[in-house]
Amino acid sequence: MSYGVETINQRILDQYAVISAAERKIKTLEGLKRERFVVEPSGGSILKFEKRFGSATTPYLYAAMRVGAKWYVTGATGASSYTWEALKSFIGDSRVWVARNLEEIPKTNG
Repeated sequence: MSYGVETINQRILDQYAVISAAERKIKTLEGLKRERFVVEPSGGSILKFEKRFGSATTPYLYAAMRVGAKWYVTGATGASSYTWEALKSFIGDSRVWVARNLEEIPKTNG
């Protein structure tokens, strides 16, 4: 079976299109893998994170809670509010945890 040059060229172009689409999907997935916070946690969520400033070896510990569209973060000067994008920027590559299970502290009778 022989193919004309045009048929071979079209097959090459078709294969190139498939490979290009696959490469775009791979890049998208790699980007998601690199993105630490793909989805903003829901309202009421609590994050704990460590933050080092400059060359300090001891990290400061922070807590952030989402209320509505804002994140309130503990700090030496009281709570500060951040947008999600600003909070992600502030956290940077610091260690961070999300609170999944909270345990209620019972009331005392006294």
